Parts: sequence; structure tokens; C-alpha cells
Amino acid sequence: MCAGTAHSEAEKTTGQRRDEEGLLQRVRNPHTPAHEVRRAVALLFPKGVHRGRLSMYTSAISALGRVHACEEAVALLETMRQRALTPNVISYNAAMSACEKGGQWQRALEVLEGMSQRALKPDVISYSAAMSACEKGGQWQRALELLE
Repeated sequence: MCAGTAHSEAEKTTGQRRDEEGLLQRVRNPHTPAHEVRRAVALLFPKGVHRGRLSMYTSAISALGRVHACEEAVALLETMRQRALTPNVISYNAAMSACEKGGQWQRALEVLEGMSQRALKPDVISYSAAMSACEKGGQWQRALELLE
């Protein structure tokens, strides 16, 4: 590879990182409108492109929750697994919180169950998010069952 090509590749990589950071800032900004959050997430994680760090995915899942996009948040959690990134408890908690905010108590319980299936131990935040989702969905009995 000649020096000019290496330099141009380095500039391209630097530009991509700058773009990525700009998109992450949009995603993390609590004032970003829902449609812009969805667009930024789609640009950060295009279909078929395997890139990103665990923290990027978790930030995006949290942002999707903030805009009540439960299904998109859970789909992004699944995308992590498909791309050989192992979601951690924080990633799962963000997805359950998204389900709670989106009024999807059943999905929150599915995400909680998914943690156990993948040998992740739910923490207090996990149970709190699942219980809150059940409570908001009028499923008091389900919320109480989680306490047992």
C-alpha cells in the first residue's frame, strides 16, 4: 500500500469516527425528537454492517426507550447477539425500561426471561423495570410474582 493510500484510509476512518460520535451525541441528547433518534440509530447500526461497541448499542437502546420505541429497542438487543456482541445486564435493563415506557409489559417479561436463558443474573434494576412495566400495564399480580 502506498503512503497516499494509507493516509487517505486514515482520513476516511477519522471521518467515520467523527460521524459516529455526532450520531451518538444526537442519540444521547434527551431533547432529540423521536424521529431523529430513530434515524440516528438506523445510521449507526445499518443492516448487514457489523460494527459498534457494547456501550454504543446500550446507549441506543436507552434512547429508543426514551422515545417509547420498545420493539426497536428489543430488536437492537437481538441485533447485538446476531453480531456476536454479548449484551450485558445494563443492555437488558435498558431494553426492559424501553418496554416499560412503551407500555409493553409482556415484552419486558420476555426480555427478563431472556436474561436467565443467557445465564445473566438480573439485578435490582432488572426486576424494578419489569415490575414497573407490569404495574403500568395493570398487571399487579405479575408485578407481585416477580417479588417472590
